[in-house]
Amino acid sequence: YKKVLVKSTNQQLNNQFVNLRVLHYTPQIIGSNSLISLQQFEKIWSWLPKRYNISDSQMIFNTQHDGCSLQSLYQKSTQTNNSTILLIKTKENNVFGAFISHRWEKNEHFYGNGETFLFSFYPKSRRYIWQTNYKTYFMSLTNNELIIGGGNGFGLYLDSELLHGTSEKCDTFNNLPLNGENKHFECVVLQLFIIT
Repeated sequence: YKKVLVKSTNQQLNNQFVNLRVLHYTPQIIGSNSLISLQQFEKIWSWLPKRYNISDSQMIFNTQHDGCSLQSLYQKSTQTNNSTILLIKTKENNVFGAFISHRWEKNEHFYGNGETFLFSFYPKSRRYIWQTNYKTYFMSLTNNELIIGGGNGFGLYLDSELLHGTSEKCDTFNNLPLNGENKHFECVVLQLFIIT
C-alpha cells in the first residue's frame, strides 16, 4: 500500500490521503540500458526492499560514456544519497551486480547494512542476500578497489580501472561466484543506477 495525496474536483476526495494498493508497477529507466532486458530490470525491482516498489531509476554512470575509473564512479555515486544498482557485463557476456542500499563512501573498512545484496542473470537469475549469522562485510571502497561482500573471499571485487575483477563465494552473502566457473573477469561495461 502507498499513501497518496489525492487532488480531485470532488470536494469529498480533494486533499485527502488514501491508501492505494499497488498490484504491479513497471519501473521507468532514465538513461539507456543495453545490459539487461526490461523483464530482468523488473526482476531486480522485485528483489528490492518494499519501499522501492513504485520507484524509478536513473543511470548516473556508464563506462562507455564516463570512462573506466573508480574515482569517476565514486564521484558520480556521491552526488546522491539514494540507493544504487550496480550492473556489470563481462567479456564472457555474463551480467551481474549488486544493490547497494546505503550512501557510497571511501572507507577501507567494511560498512553498510543487510539490505545490500548481490545478483546474477547468467547462467540464471539469482539473488544472494545477507546471511545474518555471518559477517557484515557489505562494502569497502578505496582509491584502488571496490569490494562488495567479504569473508573467506570477495563476493565482488573491482580494480581502480573498472576493467578487472573477481567474484568468489563470500560469507556475507553465501553466493556462488557471479561470473560462473571463472572467478576472474574482464569488465566490458559497468553501469550505476540510482533509485529515485
